[in-house]
Amino acid sequence: MPKLPVARALWKPMPDFKGALELWLLAGGAHHTSFSYAITAEMLEDWARMAGIECLLIGRQTSVSELRRQLERERLYRR
Repeated sequence: MPKLPVARALWKPMPDFKGALELWLLAGGAHHTSFSYAITAEMLEDWARMAGIECLLIGRQTSVSELRRQLERERLYRR
């Protein structure tokens, strides 16, 4: 339906489709995502830090166990 005036998503699932879905759900199934050719992941992380919001990057090397550990560390840090 390319002619309908609706939002579209640009998404390349990494590390693979099943893994990306599991990681996305583990991260909370965030509905606020970003995409840009003009900025880097590091810039997004810096902006999130300055804004005081959580920023999770899921990429080719991200594993479920690694993301679980990261989220647990962040929860402990916030207590």
